[in-house]
Amino acid sequence: MDTAADTFVVITSSWRYHHKLSEIKEFFHQAGISPGRILDITSDLRRDEGQIRHDPGRNEEIQAWLDQHPEVEKFAIIDDVDFDQMEGLEEHFFQTQFEEGLTLDQSLKIINHLNS
Repeated sequence: MDTAADTFVVITSSWRYHHKLSEIKEFFHQAGISPGRILDITSDLRRDEGQIRHDPGRNEEIQAWLDQHPEVEKFAIIDDVDFDQMEGLEEHFFQTQFEEGLTLDQSLKIINHLNS
């Protein structure tokens, strides 16, 4: 990722509920990824409305971020969540397995997706 000039990360992980963006950048830095590559986190759209809990899917939070950033033309969603949580964004979704993380094969598919 550090060799692709226009590649940045927006965090949608549940990490954002428990860690500040600066802490998340440090986690990535410790993993060898430049903190400058971590651009933003998606907003937490969960809310309580009286007795009703509104808990949007991650796809809604990603779409809200994309709506606020129309300059983004290409993107990939990399996550180990269930595919059905990506309704409307399926063509950009690359599912990983929690136990193994992002594999080389998946990385190549993502690169091809972003270069298409």
